[in-house]
Amino acid sequence: MNCQDPKILDRLERLLVSYIYKEYLGQTWRGENIPKHLFRSFAASARRLSDSFTEKRKDFRGHYLRTKESRSGYLLYFHLASMVRTIAVLEEIRRRGAWPAGPLRILDVGAGSAPSLWAAAFAASCWGNEIESVTAIDYERRILSDANKLWRALSDDTKWKLPPLRTQVVDVRRRTDSSRDTSSTHLVFCSNVLNEVAGEATGLGVLFRNRLDPDGLMVVVEPALRTTSRALQAFRDRFVERTECSIPFPCGHEKPCPLNLEPKDWCHFETSWSPPPVRRRLEKSLGHQTGSLKYSYLVLRQPAAHPFQNGYRVLSDPLSTPQGNRLLLCTPGGKVALGFGKLLPTFRRGDLLATETPLPESLFQQRKVRYAYEFTLPAGSHVDRI
Repeated sequence: MNCQDPKILDRLERLLVSYIYKEYLGQTWRGENIPKHLFRSFAASARRLSDSFTEKRKDFRGHYLRTKESRSGYLLYFHLASMVRTIAVLEEIRRRGAWPAGPLRILDVGAGSAPSLWAAAFAASCWGNEIESVTAIDYERRILSDANKLWRALSDDTKWKLPPLRTQVVDVRRRTDSSRDTSSTHLVFCSNVLNEVAGEATGLGVLFRNRLDPDGLMVVVEPALRTTSRALQAFRDRFVERTECSIPFPCGHEKPCPLNLEPKDWCHFETSWSPPPVRRRLEKSLGHQTGSLKYSYLVLRQPAAHPFQNGYRVLSDPLSTPQGNRLLLCTPGGKVALGFGKLLPTFRRGDLLATETPLPESLFQQRKVRYAYEFTLPAGSHVDRI
């Protein structure tokens, strides 16, 4: 199944609407249009949450999902979008040959309604994995109750063989390694948590060292705002300093993030989607963009003898300059402006490319030009998307 298939997203959204009607309103939803007064309530809740996550982050307060109204807005506006973003990251992992084989044990830190677990269930069903166990931890008891019921509803609706969801109330702002399950974990999700704790989550290092399987992955996904993305980059560099690890995606290196030297730059990605009807209607009501989802992410794993990739991450769409066409690349030595002369490269931001020969070490001894090193490919050189 393709998660971009509108029919699948429509079906999952109907599951969410049915759940809200049953659990919050005590009614049965039969597919009719949501009444205007009820939709206005959903839109108002979605707007408050969206504002809290973006321009009003300084006023952000915990336990924002205590009320049914807030949880309704969250489920209808954020749940499926978060799932699709996480699937985009998991697809990148699989493309690069790093997706775990065999049964999966999964832990979701700061799970909320567990959209990351929905993404993992979707991926496992597509790629032939059995899910052995799933655990969700969060500091809000009410949203964990929703996550548990929705997990069962997802299993019933899709007929996927999903194990029971274990939940535990834990304040992830203070500690994360208090799950009763001490077995090693193949996938640890941490979605939108750093955004809520101002980039500080030292307990993730404890989880990484004590719970992650030697071949496991920790997947951290954050909003693509400049503030939140830069907080993720800063977290990345602190994590590397304190914990022996590798970062196969998106970076491919463990050197300091070159974008941290530039206050106006940040690392983010984008995936297209066809939002289901209620989400699309909410986007229109809130005046938000539709058709694409932006995000920032990190994938952390134990140090690997053999890296999963040997290339450079593209940080920009092609740039036209008086000196010719360029791409900005993330490399272990810093950000590089790779020149193509008059040739227009077909690469886009987020692609991974490999040059015929590695960029020369001497390049990084040069003077910086506009916060980037410059290197023009010799005539006839080959650049491949990998």
